Amino acid sequence: MPYYSGSRFSLPNAWETRAAASRSQAALGHLKVEGLRIKYVGPGDDDSQAATIRTDHPCPADLPLFYFEVEIMNRGIEGFIGIGFQTEEVIQARLPGWEPHSYGYHGDDGCAFSGSGRGRPYGPTYSSGDVIGALFNRPERTISFYKNGLCLGVAFDQVAEERLYPCIGLRTNGEEVLSNLGGQPYLADFEAMQAGLRDQVVSAASAMPLPMLSSKGTPLLPQLLYDHLLHHRCWQTAAVISRDLLRPAQDASTSSSQDSTAADVAARQKIYELVVAGQVEEAVEQVVKHYTRAPLDANPTLDFRLKVAQFCELLRPGGAAAVEAALTYGRLVLAPHSPKGSDDEELLSDALSLLAYERPAESPCGHLLSQAARASLAESLNSAILAARGMPAVSPLERIYQQACVAIQELRTANDTRAALLDVRKLCLQQPAAGAPAAAVAPAAAAPGQTNK
Repeated sequence: MPYYSGSRFSLPNAWETRAAASRSQAALGHLKVEGLRIKYVGPGDDDSQAATIRTDHPCPADLPLFYFEVEIMNRGIEGFIGIGFQTEEVIQARLPGWEPHSYGYHGDDGCAFSGSGRGRPYGPTYSSGDVIGALFNRPERTISFYKNGLCLGVAFDQVAEERLYPCIGLRTNGEEVLSNLGGQPYLADFEAMQAGLRDQVVSAASAMPLPMLSSKGTPLLPQLLYDHLLHHRCWQTAAVISRDLLRPAQDASTSSSQDSTAADVAARQKIYELVVAGQVEEAVEQVVKHYTRAPLDANPTLDFRLKVAQFCELLRPGGAAAVEAALTYGRLVLAPHSPKGSDDEELLSDALSLLAYERPAESPCGHLLSQAARASLAESLNSAILAARGMPAVSPLERIYQQACVAIQELRTANDTRAALLDVRKLCLQQPAAGAPAAAVAPAAAAPGQTNK
């Protein structure tokens, strides 16, 4: 179903025509069910001949909202039609809402019923041609109804039941309805319902207090952004943030520290650009010049990947000369360094397969020569340099993003339906709505490789 494609549970997609209790099974005999169309064919003389049918599966536990619609094809003699939700054990010889653990909105009087045959005024009556929608809001524990696409408000709150089934009840001759469990477009705007609940969740999260200062005693958000920009070598922008938001009054020692930071950023940027340009050996020389071999010795797998990348770059032009150069490099440099694990062995095997192709970049392992592969290797080397200098290999801002993604996934696994509404990446990339609090949207990450902006 297009509306509920993300659920891990079976979706309600048909009406269950069998019941465990004999009384319920007898009641279902009063209904003629053809796919999603339901018609009352019983005697319809009194309330004891009512019949309620429920879906084959309950509302999925991992979905925050479940909504279905019912078109009244024919109100019948009296229009004693009830629409709502109930649990599995509710007797089906009663209209929705007449029994405990059952909730219904009735068409003949517009009343809402819950656990009693006596309803309370709720909304307008409904009849032939009307489309009635029923919404179970699991996070808010409410049930609401819609008439012809318009919300009638909350009918029931503090709904405690976990396993609720959509249900429809009929009672008099000629009553006939056509249901939509999500397989067809709804008349009501279900996306707007989801967006409204998502905004509530985001607003609640945004209202959570944050510490104002970082561990360095500086304003938290500017410090996170400053560290992130330094990590990605965007020195000039970082310097502006430092000057205006972190250290308005700079003394000589601060100036000296900034000069050192600028030199480090410039060196890391040059190394990054060399790797991205395919000049791997030159990049390694710059690493050793500015940082010794410490970043490479602490990361033997990265060191091996750099050597394999140089081997691939020598093969890039294709032809006999390129193959000879790569083989010479392989014998003298690559061969003495054995793979450090199964991933390295696979990488080396893929790299060696490039020897068999005149145009290596177009081979099945041509991804080793892609620009994306160069950029990924350059970022790994940048992180290794930072780690060797006692700095985080991942910027604090990126770490927060990663932790948010993992937290949301864990909450989804635990069936926290509010988490199902949140996509951390989309929230970070979207522009804040006019008038929205700034905290509702995370700062966008700087583009890797951006510099002097």
